[in-house]
Amino acid sequence: MAKITLACTYHDPQGALLARIEEFAGRLKVFFGSAVVVCTPLTKKNVIEALKKAKWNVVIQKENNVGQIYRRAIAEGAKYGKDGLLYIDLDRALHWCASHKKELEAFVKELFVVDWPALPDYIVCE
Repeated sequence: MAKITLACTYHDPQGALLARIEEFAGRLKVFFGSAVVVCTPLTKKNVIEALKKAKWNVVIQKENNVGQIYRRAIAEGAKYGKDGLLYIDLDRALHWCASHKKELEAFVKELFVVDWPALPDYIVCE
């Protein structure tokens, strides 16, 4: 089975999704070979610590620039994603894991099984 990397971005100045991260970040990571998240500099420290506790590779972007954060997530994910890369915003990925676990598992399992000549080695979900 391919070891696909999950690359995410996250902005949470209030720590609104801390409980969801504590509950699902570790479960979400299980579906992937590695997981990296690029957080805005405004993201609460306790959220960042929860992600680290769940064994995510956490990067804090110095500037709060949306375009730079997205590009950085892809670049950081590419460091780990030798078999492929899936980019998705962290809040969406957590929702997918919490609400549609079987769908997520099937999607990741089949993601790069077929060698499609026109398909890049990365997928971006919004």
